Amino acid sequence: MIVQTYNIPLLMDDANATHWYDILVCARDAYNKCTRILYESKVSLSLKKVHELCYNTIRAEFPLLSSQMVIKCEQAAASALKSIKSNKHRNADIPQRKALTMTLDKRLYGLITPEGITLTGAQKHKRSLIPFNPYPKAMEMLTTYKACDPTIFYRNGQFFLSIPFEVPEKPVQSDECIGVDLGARMLFVTSEGKAFR
Repeated sequence: MIVQTYNIPLLMDDANATHWYDILVCARDAYNKCTRILYESKVSLSLKKVHELCYNTIRAEFPLLSSQMVIKCEQAAASALKSIKSNKHRNADIPQRKALTMTLDKRLYGLITPEGITLTGAQKHKRSLIPFNPYPKAMEMLTTYKACDPTIFYRNGQFFLSIPFEVPEKPVQSDECIGVDLGARMLFVTSEGKAFR
């Protein structure tokens, strides 16, 4: 499977736009607080330890975020710190998020249809359809392929939904192939002995 992603502008009314803007600001700040807590505590980054260390603090400081949103922030913060550790970055700064973005999962959204997506809205404990107006290629993807968990983000005064689609790979029509060994010191050597790196 190949994953293709399309960004579609959301058409939110003022109440939902204010609600989601506040949620994304809280999610960004909660992520930043989690990374600081985890970086300074120097505990192992197992999900259980991360949850024990961050959850109650984040829930108390950011009551607008649902428990699942807090868990998503914890997981993202732990993942960022694990990447820094595994890549052996020395003197790396604490990762801080500036963008207003959140990856949604099935507990945070309902259906994605060609008309829109059902999200929690300004009314507590009630999901409502947030419409969007997909361009033709995105409409084709929505009606043809399976959508994966989307990401909602805010940029330049507009909310967008970034939807990844699982698209089956097209079979190769040719029997010929070429291989490149990425671990090799030289990309290739000509018959005259000239090496290209």
